[in-house]
Amino acid sequence: MVNYVGQQLGNYRVTRLLAEGGFAQVYLGEHLHLGTVAAIKVLLGLSDQEKLKFRDEARTVARLIHPNIIRLLDFGIEGNTPFMVMDYAPGGTLKDRHPTGTALPLPTILSYVNQIADALQYAHSEKIIHRDIKPENILIGRRNEILLGDFGIAVIAHSTRSQKAEEVIGTWIYTAPEQFKGKPQPASDQYALAVIVYRWLCGFLPFQGSFAELYNQHLSVPPPSLRVKNPAIPSGVEQVVLRALAKDPNQRFASIQEFASALEQANELQKPPVFSTLHTSPSQQSSLEAYCTKCKKKTEMEDAQETTMKNGSPAIRGICAICGTGMFRIGKLLPQETQCVNCGRPLQLTQSFCPNCGAATTLTIRTNQHEPVELSQATIYTGHDGAVYTVGWSPDGQIVASGSEDYSIHLIDLHSGTRIRRIDMDNRVYCLYWSPDGKEIAAAMMLHYIQRLTPSGTKTSICYNENRSMSQNAERFSSVAWLPDGTHLVYAGEGGFFIRRLTDNKPVGGSWGTFTSVTVSPDSMKTAAIQDNYIMQVFATQTGKQIKYHSVNTKVLVAISWSPDGKKIASARTDGAVNIINSITGASLLTFTNHKGEVSAVDCSPFGDLIASGGVDNSVQVFDALTGSSIVVYKGHTAPVKTVKWSPDGTHIASGGLDGEVHIWQVPTIR
Repeated sequence: MVNYVGQQLGNYRVTRLLAEGGFAQVYLGEHLHLGTVAAIKVLLGLSDQEKLKFRDEARTVARLIHPNIIRLLDFGIEGNTPFMVMDYAPGGTLKDRHPTGTALPLPTILSYVNQIADALQYAHSEKIIHRDIKPENILIGRRNEILLGDFGIAVIAHSTRSQKAEEVIGTWIYTAPEQFKGKPQPASDQYALAVIVYRWLCGFLPFQGSFAELYNQHLSVPPPSLRVKNPAIPSGVEQVVLRALAKDPNQRFASIQEFASALEQANELQKPPVFSTLHTSPSQQSSLEAYCTKCKKKTEMEDAQETTMKNGSPAIRGICAICGTGMFRIGKLLPQETQCVNCGRPLQLTQSFCPNCGAATTLTIRTNQHEPVELSQATIYTGHDGAVYTVGWSPDGQIVASGSEDYSIHLIDLHSGTRIRRIDMDNRVYCLYWSPDGKEIAAAMMLHYIQRLTPSGTKTSICYNENRSMSQNAERFSSVAWLPDGTHLVYAGEGGFFIRRLTDNKPVGGSWGTFTSVTVSPDSMKTAAIQDNYIMQVFATQTGKQIKYHSVNTKVLVAISWSPDGKKIASARTDGAVNIINSITGASLLTFTNHKGEVSAVDCSPFGDLIASGGVDNSVQVFDALTGSSIVVYKGHTAPVKTVKWSPDGTHIASGGLDGEVHIWQVPTIR
């Protein structure tokens, strides 16, 4: 076998051998001019017809550009041997990291699956099936990210006679029944990933043996119970994996993204939520959703008693199992019938996993359909001389700050609706955000910088765009957010997305490009931002490194908001929709389409149960985040709404728009 170390392949000098098999050799190569390194896969023993076929496959794979897919950088033929140049993944493969017999923690598995599924879902949308999902083809990148490799190679690998017997068996271990019959489809990749997950959960493969034995087992033998091998595995997780291992591809999940989402939900919902009952009459019995007013989480209750909050909203007293405080906000009183969030079929209240489809469920309450409440009355502030682009509540919920094209920020008293203070600014204010302690406000300005100021009007510091000067004022920042822990600011605009540490006023990360809205996860660990209107990127807040991106194709994004539990991101779109996605997988969970025209603002309530949105139809809509049911429609504005924000206690909404007004109104309690 030829050794290419020291030789030149294309523009690369081969420095050392990384891996070798009967079908291919993988080398590390260094670019002759740039000094960069790459992995070079040399393909062995191919016929002329196979070389042409592989060249066509390489052209197809070269289209795949995704953060969890190894990029194909180049393709060539040296002498009579084809080779391909790819990104180098220095962390090795998941087969090396986790040998057979090793059971992995469920959070680790979920992290792997979410990244792999995201890559495969993207490939499937491009009409490409991997066909050879196995731990050897899953690599670890420079930032410990998961990278899927060897797209398209399975087509040639399975046809060449140069493979070693153990390599053939290593592939057949993960092969779906329909693929054995020569009819691969996207569900075949789901099956292969489920075999890997099975192995990671218990340390052992569901099927082993010779080719003939594997063929028979994959086609006709049910996989052994996971919980027999590892009783600690939640039953819902087992059900999800076994569904993805169904012999009939039509009985698996509709997409590999749905498989990843169901697996994540099954982990989160190992036991059903507890609902208290206030009405004992059989004809009026209802279930109660409770949210702690401190930690904002739905929670179990002990010794619950009906009471009211300071604003008159109904509540109960009890003990929060999460944070220990004793006041809970009451959600809607709803019928006790529940439904599976995956298939929509009825469930019993005591079930945590759907018996019909095997998916994990949050015991979604099926609501009665009511006409939304229409409001037009509010406290209206008219002190601005131009459009209001942004509003924000002080942490104690007593003051609303508003920013305008009139070069000013106004502080408005919640109760009287009168102005407390006007703070003159240097230019238009597109976005503002209160610090967690309420002592400062950060404002995104037309002159591509971020102004920090106190509520008294004292300007404390300025954060510039990292690659712009003050004279280039055509650029602008459009969004800013303060981390919940108060340590950093994140901001975005036409020049880029940046993260700045406030202890020394130093930038710690970011990305060049055109960005608009940014939103920070409740735990401060992640920041989501809209880039080029069509892509939602998720960054690690402390470093600014990209860890996820969700493409929305032709849907133009305008604004985004993270749910208080960190599991969902809501986005406002120009096609008149508000879309809610899973923040990890990117899977679409709900689309609200009641607006007539572009939606320009969105905000998740502090409890996560409701979402407010504003649009060019001059309305603010409030809808149920779980069911999409319209709850409230506010029609007090006379021009398009540009900004909406919930009060910290979830009882009021402040909105502003092109009419130059700030409207503050109480959200009615819906039963």
